[in-house]
Amino acid sequence: RLVVSQKTGFKNYFSSIEVKAGETVFDDIAMTPIPTTGSVRGIVSDKDTGSPIGDALVSIGSTEVNTDSDGHFDLNGIPAGTQQIYAQKTGYENYSASLEIKAGETVFNDISMTPKPTTGIVRGTVSNNDTGISIENALVSIGSVETYTDTEGSYQLTGIPSGTQTVIASKSGYENYSGTVEAVAGETVFHDVSMIPEPATGTVMGRVTDKDTGSSLEDAVVSVSSEKAQTDSRGDYDISGVKAGTRMVISPKTGFNNSYSTTKVK
Repeated sequence: RLVVSQKTGFKNYFSSIEVKAGETVFDDIAMTPIPTTGSVRGIVSDKDTGSPIGDALVSIGSTEVNTDSDGHFDLNGIPAGTQQIYAQKTGYENYSASLEIKAGETVFNDISMTPKPTTGIVRGTVSNNDTGISIENALVSIGSVETYTDTEGSYQLTGIPSGTQTVIASKSGYENYSGTVEAVAGETVFHDVSMIPEPATGTVMGRVTDKDTGSSLEDAVVSVSSEKAQTDSRGDYDISGVKAGTRMVISPKTGFNNSYSTTKVK
């Protein structure tokens, strides 16, 4: 005889037994529950390098596990249906995806995690402090990262570590610039640079004479800042390449006291 047993949530049971007239036959039935959950397996790796990520926390609902040293994970007892899988690891962006879990089956789902940025971008324009005109081909740097400004005076420095950084700019004809900027990982920070033109140069010339007699003094040494010249037989001197501004002029001559004066170089 065929014995059939049915129960919601269990697989149908079928068996055959030999029934003898006038006898009682015992037939215990063990019914197999229909599975309602499935499993998820996979490997967690670095999106940029492909290297496995160990000790990443992978979870679906209240079920969670940490990956092994090879990045493997195995989640069991996951209810059938659409489920959300999560992965977390310090230094990486959180991962999230939807999975369709089938009862009694294993779903394979590899996870690729994106490293969090540790550097940012600093960009801006370099201009003349006096005129506001942009400065082309100025060298701008932060640490070992450097670039030259384009025709619009714009620059961009990438790969700048987050935190307070020193921006340095240099250009012939301008005083060197130094300023600070707060770089932010994964973001672009704007920092405009205003450079001060170096003073222009001019020429200082004149004649050195004896204050009492008015006679010209030959071979007197005249100094204007770091530039020097010696008077000729007429007491004349000529010093070029002197930066604009007020400079002290010293005129020493044997037998005479040093003479000090200021002159405005234009």
